Amino acid sequence: MNVIRLKSIRKQLENERARLYQELNTAEDKRYGDSFSRERADIAMQTLERDKLLALTGKTREHLLEVEHALQKLEEGSYGICDRCGKPIESGRLEALPYASQCMVCKTTCNKANKNLTGRDG
Repeated sequence: MNVIRLKSIRKQLENERARLYQELNTAEDKRYGDSFSRERADIAMQTLERDKLLALTGKTREHLLEVEHALQKLEEGSYGICDRCGKPIESGRLEALPYASQCMVCKTTCNKANKNLTGRDG
């Protein structure tokens, strides 16, 4: 990859990292910032909302780790190389997911293995 393209990817990843940190900060404010109602329906609804928020926060944290890993790979000079097989990651995949750490073959293999372990498509 050329230097200009790498600078563009770095900027995109840094912007995404900043957005994710902001999203996590907002989620933490929502999680701890409101007061609880004593009515059962309100408590049940707040519990449901908190559970959804925690699930989203977990996904956001995972995504943040992927972005930070991609930035680290940029620093090391290994950006665009599959973590699993060491082959180049397809340029189209990197265009769509600049934080991708595996080529499509390895990602598909991992997804199939996870599906077999969990018994789910997820």
